[in-house]
Amino acid sequence: MNANLIILPVLIPMLSAILGLVRPASHRYQKTVGMVGMVLLFLASVWLTVSVVREEIMVLRVGGWSAPWGIVLVADRLSAAMTSATPARPITWPRRTTDESLPRTAERQL
Repeated sequence: MNANLIILPVLIPMLSAILGLVRPASHRYQKTVGMVGMVLLFLASVWLTVSVVREEIMVLRVGGWSAPWGIVLVADRLSAAMTSATPARPITWPRRTTDESLPRTAERQL
């Protein structure tokens, strides 16, 4: 399969963070961008895990340089499974503390 899948678990959170900074005053926008980024990260991680399980270990040499001088990203079964487990927890976590559910205080009303 395509070894460029390895870079997705790095790029998706980075792009989500950049998009979250576009409108820093809008908490709803930031929550939406964060959740969409988390779901995309989970889907990319599952896709990476399935690709590694079906085929073999994937290696991506960033910039074409080898290990001592360049960055080498490697995805085996364990690392791909761990990238799938990381975004799965916040997605399944119960959302109890949203802005609407917090108690109203004098500081929040200002």
